Amino acid sequence: MATIYRRGGKRNKGGTYYIQYFDEQGRRRTVKGCKDKAVTDAIARKLEGDVLLRKQGIIDVKADKYITESNRPIADHVAAFHQYLTAKGNTQRYANKVKYRITCLFGMARIESLKDITPSSIQNGLGSLKENGKSNKTLNDYLAAVKGFCRWLRRDGRIPENPIDHLGGFNVHVDRRHDRRAFTDEELVRLFETTRTGRTLQRCSGQERALIYKLSALTGLRRNEIASLTKSSFHFDTPVKTVTVEAAFSKHRREDTLPLPEEIIPELIGYLRDKREDGPVFKVPEGISKMIKEDVGNAGIPYETKEGFADFHSLRHTFITRLVKSGVNIKTAQVLARHSDPRLTLGVYSHIQLIDQFQAIKKIPQLETGNEGKREAMATGTESLSAKCRHIVGSQASSSVAMCQNDTFDGFERIENKSMNSKIIDVVCRRLSSSGEEEEKTSPGGFEPPAQDDLNPNKPE
Repeated sequence: MATIYRRGGKRNKGGTYYIQYFDEQGRRRTVKGCKDKAVTDAIARKLEGDVLLRKQGIIDVKADKYITESNRPIADHVAAFHQYLTAKGNTQRYANKVKYRITCLFGMARIESLKDITPSSIQNGLGSLKENGKSNKTLNDYLAAVKGFCRWLRRDGRIPENPIDHLGGFNVHVDRRHDRRAFTDEELVRLFETTRTGRTLQRCSGQERALIYKLSALTGLRRNEIASLTKSSFHFDTPVKTVTVEAAFSKHRREDTLPLPEEIIPELIGYLRDKREDGPVFKVPEGISKMIKEDVGNAGIPYETKEGFADFHSLRHTFITRLVKSGVNIKTAQVLARHSDPRLTLGVYSHIQLIDQFQAIKKIPQLETGNEGKREAMATGTESLSAKCRHIVGSQASSSVAMCQNDTFDGFERIENKSMNSKIIDVVCRRLSSSGEEEEKTSPGGFEPPAQDDLNPNKPE
């Protein structure tokens, strides 16, 4: 039997009535009615009747719940999902970001209830965001947030199935804005010096911007990570000076401690001297992309070249590229870059040209092949052979060099395969010694590159 009452008793005259009843499973339920007692009585009778029909199996409980949930405003579901993310242990910053992306996309798609969530409506919303200048990567972030929301709706029994489960994302590789390039050393110096004396942009002085750029270029720190740093993040009283990024602000949700290069330490100490102990020490604006674009232009550095764009994240590209070019072990570079996969370190961020690869290969000691005749021939014609090899590697040996790369781990590790290296040396020497006067006829560069089958380490002699 349902009970109707006002909260506050007789003191709450004219207040809202509430209905208390027991559902088909015997659980006590409380439902808000209205200020009219007669209407509230009708609602109570309807609730009791529905309970009886559910007990008799006439009304499908799940279907009935789906109908009830679908009539609720979409904002109620988004708010409940936000609470779920927070209760699960995510940071408030992350939960707020997900909520913002969902709300923004739903606003663009004009979604007001669960019934409005369809593949076409989501695609229309993403299309509107793209027209407003959002990149493909950003659109994928928005889509991922909504997909996570829909999976939660399904698990919580609010919808019978995920309506956008099979909706695909955007191809980020065709988005030219993410073809970033690395700065050259000369460009970095020019950027730091020009920015240091530049005007204030977005309440950020030229000196502070120059230090922010320098810190990112020399440590690989991301924008959000730099924005999170406090005075306590820096450690100058240890043998190795370090900076620590808290797990809440790290991309992979773990605390990261990175070494600081000696060249930036005096500048950091001077800058931090007058900063408060609490709160961020750098004013990193949201519009930092526009800020660095202006600074890059003032320094006379091309913002866009055939290699890509020079935006703020290019500073991190530059850090990782300089690591690899300096001959740092790829595993060490991976750790400093804080990548989960070494292929990302080598293949995406390091802009290494063929000449850089050749210089790395030259550092590897020559192997003893065991063929005295070939060693003697090479010893007697060292100068001529070296000149020819330099010409070959500079113009035509890209395919051979590429065979020495390993796209699964270290770009130069496979050259350590002795049989493969011996094959390359033998084939090159054989072709050079036998080509004679016909070298100029076989190829424009005076050398016919060895066939791939000749370099096969499993090919019998």
